[in-house]
Amino acid sequence: MSATETSLRVVVRARPMNSRETREGARKCVEYYENTGQIVINDSATFAFDSVFPDTVDQETVYEKTAFPLLDRIFAGFNATVLAYGQTGSGKTYTMGTEDNDGTDEMRRGIIPRLVNALFQRIMQTQVPESFKVTVSMYEVYGDNVYDLLRPDKVKLNVHGDEKNCTIVNLTAVPVIDLKGALKQLATGCHYRTKAETAMNAMSSRSHAVFTLFVEKTATPDCDSAFSAKLQLVDLAGSERLKKTEAEGNRMKEGININAGLLILSQVIAALATKQKHIPYRNSVITRVLQDSLGGNSYTVFLACISPADTNSQETLNTLRYADRAKQIKNKPIVNKNPKAEEIAVLQAQIKRLQKENGDLRQGIAPSDTKFNDMANTAEILSLKDEVARKSEELRERAIKQSECIVRINALTQRNGRLEADKTKLSIMLSDVRSAILNEEMIEPSELVRSIVQIVGESDASTMLAEEDQDETAGAMGSSDETMYDAERLPELQAELDELEKQLP
Repeated sequence: MSATETSLRVVVRARPMNSRETREGARKCVEYYENTGQIVINDSATFAFDSVFPDTVDQETVYEKTAFPLLDRIFAGFNATVLAYGQTGSGKTYTMGTEDNDGTDEMRRGIIPRLVNALFQRIMQTQVPESFKVTVSMYEVYGDNVYDLLRPDKVKLNVHGDEKNCTIVNLTAVPVIDLKGALKQLATGCHYRTKAETAMNAMSSRSHAVFTLFVEKTATPDCDSAFSAKLQLVDLAGSERLKKTEAEGNRMKEGININAGLLILSQVIAALATKQKHIPYRNSVITRVLQDSLGGNSYTVFLACISPADTNSQETLNTLRYADRAKQIKNKPIVNKNPKAEEIAVLQAQIKRLQKENGDLRQGIAPSDTKFNDMANTAEILSLKDEVARKSEELRERAIKQSECIVRINALTQRNGRLEADKTKLSIMLSDVRSAILNEEMIEPSELVRSIVQIVGESDASTMLAEEDQDETAGAMGSSDETMYDAERLPELQAELDELEKQLP
């Protein structure tokens, strides 16, 4: 993940239109602008996100631009989350790869098998792969209850915790050593996950599923670092209209429960986005188990999946609004380090240094006066990169503000010039009128009147020309209220410009 990326990124992916939509004569109602991350729906509403993926983008591209960058965060000791949200049948499960039991189909392989595979490859490339321990868990939130999906009896679990922490009591954690083992547990969990057929989807997920990997790194004589990290891969149940799904009986109750949970999730997102003091995590189980991922201690990718068909335009618009609010959330990830492990690592480093000094003394080599310095860990480097990116953005904004001040000052300078010219002309006219009124040359009254009328008439003509010239200048600069400033603001703007120049390098 590059230094310019934030703790919570929001991306949108559209699936191709399916055969049902084609039979109904549906048309595309969405336009994509990948370079700017913008998406337009119904030629009226425009949204901007961190990334936008049209229906032609393949699985590998989506994975590389969304989930893959999280690996660096995981191996730096941070928690990470990929959360898929959208209307039922919008492609969440396909994109996540939740139902991909073997991960062998390269074209269809989703985020979960790709990311898990990359995780184990990274572990094998380390100096001491044996220092890593990986366990997996999987559970579903169905009807506002949590069920363990890695046990045949699918046990209902209790959720404990407060506004800062949440724990699922007695959740099964299975150790795995490779991709095959992890996907085996994923297949078990998917087998027990609650699914059913609706008019919108042949195998509609009727619960929110969370596949979690816990990565623990212990310190060794050859590697002093120690950390733990949690990777949550969340496939939410789809929002749905009962009229479209044609659900009845239990399916209808499931749909109502799903929509109720997603509504509370939207309230949590709205509260986080507006920085309210109270966040209603406890109003729903799904929001409680995701409180780390939304506004908590995690680097999160919020993946909104949509249908491009105009027959689903209202649901798509709701999803985009949902995702747009999520952009305002600021997570606060911190490194997960065990204090005892850190102390052990420091002691091991001291032992290494003393052993080296002892060996040097035995060989008659004088000990070096240079103090023992450890290299900055990866988490500190990433933090510094984020700080550099933030400062660069501040400098860019200041440069833009400086340019705006220069434009304003130029406009005011031109206006002052015109006012000074008008003032001079007015002074001359007043002098001429005053002289005429004094009538020192004893001119006839009728002639005197004509003389004054002539003086005033020439002044009016000059004033009209000056106003036309002023109108042309204002038209070239733009007629909005934002570009019209009173001349009295010139010293203030100049001072602001001087201050910006001091701040810029």
